[in-house]
Amino acid sequence: MTDRELLLAEQLVEIYATAWDPDRYADDYREGLLRIIAEKIPVASSETKDREEPATTPRVEELMAALKRSIEDAKASRGTATRRVG
Repeated sequence: MTDRELLLAEQLVEIYATAWDPDRYADDYREGLLRIIAEKIPVASSETKDREEPATTPRVEELMAALKRSIEDAKASRGTATRRVG
């Protein structure tokens, strides 16, 4: 780029430059993303909240107990003890 071309480019930038006003621009991507997220989140009424299960459900405890029994059964059928690795 020659000095003359650089000077011309600088003058063009100065002519068209304005103060940044973010309120003049909408963030369409963010607004669309927030709309999609809001559509995917179910709106919970107060009745639904009362019927929700607690965070620790008996199902989790039952699953853990079943997994432990399964491991013990597998060990017993193989006739081996648990070995720690590492």
